[in-house]
Amino acid sequence: MNCSVIADESICRIQYVAARESALEQTLGISIEQQEDWSLIRLDGEIEISCAAELKSVLLEAVGVRREIRVALGAASALDVTAAQLLWAGQRAAQQAGVKWMIVDGLAEPVAEVLAGAGLRELVAPTGAN
Repeated sequence: MNCSVIADESICRIQYVAARESALEQTLGISIEQQEDWSLIRLDGEIEISCAAELKSVLLEAVGVRREIRVALGAASALDVTAAQLLWAGQRAAQQAGVKWMIVDGLAEPVAEVLAGAGLRELVAPTGAN
């Protein structure tokens, strides 16, 4: 993951791309892309507690625009339980808002193990609006 420790603080940079705004080009393993009909959330590398606030923000944004949410976990090499819980909460919020949620690519084995270990394997099943 592209987080570094400076003066005992974890500094995380986030890539945010929106079709309606100019891109803020910084790199980290969390990004969101807004399209007319859907939002794509990409997780790349190791996603852990040090970037939980950024992940929560991106998930809330995606649910807030009330478009289909696609989550790409294929490039995530690891998730900690905090990231898994945030994904679960995001999926649940999407479901309550009537927004379709789906995983759009495969899972690395360590990611699948964390989801299964946390009892969250259902995250990979599509949910939401028909």
